Amino acid sequence: MNLSAFQYAILALTAAALLLLFWRGRRPERIAGACLLVLMVGSGLIDHNPGWQLLLLSSSAAAVLAWLSLAYTRWRLIFALGLQLLTVTTHLIPLIDSDYRIWAAVTLRLAIWVGLMLLALFGVLESRFAPYARTA
Repeated sequence: MNLSAFQYAILALTAAALLLLFWRGRRPERIAGACLLVLMVGSGLIDHNPGWQLLLLSSSAAAVLAWLSLAYTRWRLIFALGLQLLTVTTHLIPLIDSDYRIWAAVTLRLAIWVGLMLLALFGVLESRFAPYARTA
């Protein structure tokens, strides 16, 4: 695979975040980690067929994050949901306007993914050190 240094950095950040979510996170962090892992792998598998498939996958991830943010007291889940809903809108726009620039959406999704991974790292810290998060 011929990746740039930036892509390797994002891959390392993703691996570290997911590893920490599964290893050091509590139940909501592990569920969120599984959701993000499915989103990452699933997006790669169906990325060659853009359209409703990616919209459905991103919407499903948003639904899981919405459930988690309502079921558990974690501030970062609310932010992650907001970022994921922004990703969902990037899948809607090309369905509405066919002249939409695809690379703008890809760049935005990449920036959102980095934000989600940083939130995941903070989520592990929150689950370990926030008094309200120690019960779950």
